[in-house]
Amino acid sequence: LRPAYSVWPAEVRKWEHLSHLTVKVLHGPKKDQLVREPADVNVINYEGLAWLVRHVPRKSPRDPWPWQMLVCDESTRIKHPNTDRFRTLKPMLPEFARRYILTGSPAPNGLLYLFGQVFALDLGRSLGQYISHYKMNYFDQTGYLNYVSTPKPGAEKSIYEKLRPLVLRMSAEDH
Repeated sequence: LRPAYSVWPAEVRKWEHLSHLTVKVLHGPKKDQLVREPADVNVINYEGLAWLVRHVPRKSPRDPWPWQMLVCDESTRIKHPNTDRFRTLKPMLPEFARRYILTGSPAPNGLLYLFGQVFALDLGRSLGQYISHYKMNYFDQTGYLNYVSTPKPGAEKSIYEKLRPLVLRMSAEDH
């Protein structure tokens, strides 16, 4: 919640070309009211997604989704499709015309954990619709009871090539 309340609103004020935008944090006792009020940017933490799905301000399910863009900060929080967080977010993804993910380290524990994050970006176009297919195509199952996923030879290069159109990677030297 700290980034939702402090970081995002402060960033909008910090940049002149964004300073005119209104930011609402959809959390706390007034969130039911806030979600219905106009804002340029609505901020919600991952734990609030289930609430948001139930309270999307639409008169009928056929009405358009009220938001055009989704930005998932700290996207490693949606790295695995078996989490409640990912399962809650997945049905919402096609509703957004644009989707972005932000992270400092997208695969801190290996390439396997890119699947959920990339799915949020492109709905499975790059790495496939299912993590089981992703695993079969790019990983060998090893270790005790085959619970360890080890990249197949050439898998890393192939995965990075598929991600090239989606990813902007910057190091400190780049900026």
